[in-house]
Amino acid sequence: MLRLQAAVAAFALLFAPLAVAQTPEQLAAVARASEIGAELYAHDQAAWHGTDAMLEDIRDPRGEGLSGWITDRTPDGVQVLFLKPEGESVSAVYRALYRDGAIVERGRVSQPLTDTQARINRARLIAVNATLPQQCAQRYNSVTLLRPEPSADGVDVDVYLMPAMTDTEIPFGGHFRYAVDTSAGVVRETQRFTNACINLPYDRTAVGIMVSQVIGDMPTEIHVFESLTARLRVDVAARSGHWTVEGRSVRYVGQLESASGASRN
Repeated sequence: MLRLQAAVAAFALLFAPLAVAQTPEQLAAVARASEIGAELYAHDQAAWHGTDAMLEDIRDPRGEGLSGWITDRTPDGVQVLFLKPEGESVSAVYRALYRDGAIVERGRVSQPLTDTQARINRARLIAVNATLPQQCAQRYNSVTLLRPEPSADGVDVDVYLMPAMTDTEIPFGGHFRYAVDTSAGVVRETQRFTNACINLPYDRTAVGIMVSQVIGDMPTEIHVFESLTARLRVDVAARSGHWTVEGRSVRYVGQLESASGASRN
């Protein structure tokens, strides 16, 4: 794993791009990665800025009984609801609305969760209380995405647990997706995106970073999310070829062909 500025020349020597058409399956995978990666970023940013707003307005959230939060996509943006358990029910007591990179509405509320919001909260609690297959950071962030329709096995919510980025490191390992069946209260599937913990130095002067994708053949939503979060280009060497991820844009560069005697990650 190398920073792009230091590795571009070596990469060009090791791998020669060949013109190969993208398949419909690859195009669909790229569109999915772009859409979900951007949605992960929007929810993560909403939670971050919403938490800052809440802490400015509520000096002692624990003392007021706040415990947990959810993000919820609405026609007006992504809303963050901060929750307060009351007996067997849970109510939202503070709301922040994130849109176009900023909090546009904020303030105290007093409202019970809708059935959909209750499912989102239930899924998040199930996932964050599950055992991580691999701990790659001291702090993890969660993003909960509601599926348009439940799958055949009952999964209705996907919860992503992602190691938090720091001022000095970008995590590219240790991300997990939990497919949760909230009716049954179980995780039906756990998807991992890398085999190992990968923490790359965060150099704000770098053009981008370069990673190898070993699990699967294509760039994933995590590459899109990390590119948006770090505001860096991500070059991905996968079995399907060389791909460049710049924010939501996922572009096929060419096929990878190992030079004689070269080794690959």
